[in-house]
Amino acid sequence: MCDYTTDTMAANNRLTQAAHIIDGFHTVMRAHRKEVQIVVTTAQPLDSSSETAIKKQLKQFVQKGETLVLDTKVDSNLLGGLVVEIGDNRVDLSIATRIKNVCNELRASI
Repeated sequence: MCDYTTDTMAANNRLTQAAHIIDGFHTVMRAHRKEVQIVVTTAQPLDSSSETAIKKQLKQFVQKGETLVLDTKVDSNLLGGLVVEIGDNRVDLSIATRIKNVCNELRASI
């Protein structure tokens, strides 16, 4: 950030908000560049062939003229499967969620 921006944020006691401001700027710039950010979270790191296959499948959700930007994350708590986030939409295909759903069904039936 520019020095005057940092000084202004400090003078207004807003330095703790810097991460939110930067994230907002990235969001605005992605929209300007017509980039669609898709976040895929898996239990283990994806190898290149799996990442390519996922990217190929997700391209159908991107409109013509838009660019797919794939971000991958690793969360071992998922146990397996994956979670896909496209904008405000989230599809949870993780094993942990499936186990949780089965346990909830079993408790509800008792």
